[in-house]
Amino acid sequence: MLIERAEYGDEQSLLANLEGSIFRYCAFKNITLDGGSVDAVFLSCELGDLDWYWGVFNCCLFVDTRFEDCVFCGANFVDCRFLNCEFINCRFEENNLGSLCGFEGSQWFSGNAVGCTGLPEYAFPAL
Repeated sequence: MLIERAEYGDEQSLLANLEGSIFRYCAFKNITLDGGSVDAVFLSCELGDLDWYWGVFNCCLFVDTRFEDCVFCGANFVDCRFLNCEFINCRFEENNLGSLCGFEGSQWFSGNAVGCTGLPEYAFPAL
């Protein structure tokens, strides 16, 4: 399902649309989530002030998407693609069991990161 120009600011409305959706020009701001699975496409979206614990991102596609002031604890980004994405002051941290965020099979094309911690070294080698 294509979702355009929507704004999400609470867990309930977001979780109902995370499986199989295509988000274009959408904003996701000030949301705290525990768990959950994402299988979606994000085109020119903005993710800001997200605090996501143990999220699982399966084969997601992020194109021209901006992540700002986000915290992902123990999240897994499995086989995701990041094309021309921007990461600003984001933290990818371990969960309470000591598991770091995982990026198995993910690929990074262009984009940049400023003031971030926990991103894989291969994502932005110039950092």
